Amino acid sequence: MKNKSMTRIAILCVALIAVLPFAACNCYSPTAVTDRMDVQTLWKEVTGTAEYPQACLVAKSELLQTCAGFVKSFVDMLKAEDGWAENNPQEAVAAIKDNMQEGTASTVTSVTKEIVQRCHIKTVTAQDSKTAAENYLNLFLDMETELSQDLIGGKLPNADFYAALSEGGTSPASVKVFMPDGATALVLSPLMSKKTEIGGADIKYTVVPSSLIAQKVTTGEADLAVVPSNLAAKLYNKNGKYKLVATLTHGNLYIVGGDMQGAETFAGKTVGVIGEGQVPDLVFRYILKRKGIAYVRSDSAAEGKVAVRYYVDGGAIIQALKLGQIDFGLLAEPAASMAYDKIHEEN
Repeated sequence: MKNKSMTRIAILCVALIAVLPFAACNCYSPTAVTDRMDVQTLWKEVTGTAEYPQACLVAKSELLQTCAGFVKSFVDMLKAEDGWAENNPQEAVAAIKDNMQEGTASTVTSVTKEIVQRCHIKTVTAQDSKTAAENYLNLFLDMETELSQDLIGGKLPNADFYAALSEGGTSPASVKVFMPDGATALVLSPLMSKKTEIGGADIKYTVVPSSLIAQKVTTGEADLAVVPSNLAAKLYNKNGKYKLVATLTHGNLYIVGGDMQGAETFAGKTVGVIGEGQVPDLVFRYILKRKGIAYVRSDSAAEGKVAVRYYVDGGAIIQALKLGQIDFGLLAEPAASMAYDKIHEEN
């Protein structure tokens, strides 16, 4: 009896040893990352607008009332420095690191001129970007009904939301400026790096993890803040405490993976997306909806539909691509370039 049991165990071990190598191979098959698609191209196809104001600068309404000239000078300085981060990528990264919230580390460890260019940084005053902003905010208004979710407060903000910059007023003694880590922090990097003086004000810049930026404006801690445009609209519709003064980044989302010939490429494939219910997810789903392409939340491919699989951040999507768990990944810069360059090289 004992000999028979030992024989069965030995046979089982041999079988497992034979199977394991094949199982390991089937579980690890990196996704071929050979192409990169700018989501702006898809956005233009469905809206006719070349770009979308993804992030913006808001100012407290009271700051605009009492220190209008300071806010105008701040925006004018940003406009004058639009190309600085492209030409000084190392200094830009250092500025973000130096102003990162105490106890946290920036995810922007290195960038190149090309990566900064793909962030589509351009400072446009609220008045000049009104049409593009309304086109973009209509996305969230449309998705509110489908998702039964409060995305911008149930309506487009009125004309007063778009601050008209002017001279005059007093200069503030101190100003707190908050921005989320990532591409948006690159926009303000020249002012942080050069410690640009504006109206004699003591300006305190703080870069925070993206998950904390909403808190800085909902609590009223920020005098000026870089926020997603939909959050700016939602805050204004709620209490009018902040107004839009400029749009800063105009679409820094990219899809990486194999060969892509348009949104139709993703039907029957699995696409990893950062942040369920957040800007990247909503922009992607809106494009699919306008294209008439069905999608479903799923961890595996669905016939004829785009299977959307959610991840907490860009690093998790990069890992999923390396493990072959998804066919494509939707990422924001600079994570998109990190994924493309790293996995493309390994392939």
